[in-house]
Amino acid sequence: MIIVRTHSNFRSYIDRCQIAAENEAVSHPIYKQILIYGVIIIIITNFNISEALLRGVMPTDFVAGFLILSDDDPFAEPPPDFYKIPIDLNHGAGGHLIYLCYRKSDDEDDAPITGLEIIHGAHPEIEPPDGYEKIDSDLNAGAGGDYIYLCYSHNPDEGAPIKELAIVAAGNAHVPAPPGYTKLKTDLNNGAGGPYIFLCYQT
Repeated sequence: MIIVRTHSNFRSYIDRCQIAAENEAVSHPIYKQILIYGVIIIIITNFNISEALLRGVMPTDFVAGFLILSDDDPFAEPPPDFYKIPIDLNHGAGGHLIYLCYRKSDDEDDAPITGLEIIHGAHPEIEPPDGYEKIDSDLNAGAGGDYIYLCYSHNPDEGAPIKELAIVAAGNAHVPAPPGYTKLKTDLNNGAGGPYIFLCYQT
């Protein structure tokens, strides 16, 4: 079942994207918003930069775990209880197909994730920030450029529990986060070419 619709919050997001596009002297896009199996996708056509927003719509309360899925099969499924954001984090840069998967929970025995950081550098031994755990999977694997890793924290001092995730990708770094989301500053394609790709989160 596919429902094509326009939502006022996303209309505002699209307008902000158009402003960013005009600042980069590129043509106006044609936007379609599609809700398909609990994933919102903004598809942009007739546009010389590629952009997509993918957001999991899940009933449970907070993000409780991550998994990086690296597989040459774009249809590879994550383990049970994990949701796969279906956009390759190496999109446009070559290398391995890499997907961010996450688990949500409302179980009081699960510790919510409260902080996210992206670290990058010339060597894989780069250390996470204090109080953070590093997921030891290079998000630029096979594409060249920097070694890039996702780090997360369960420390409540870092902020409120993270409830939703999104990925935005564009031909310039000025693409805004979706309404109500915070965009992490590091490009997940840093040094590898291809579009700018950013992880965003909502608390």
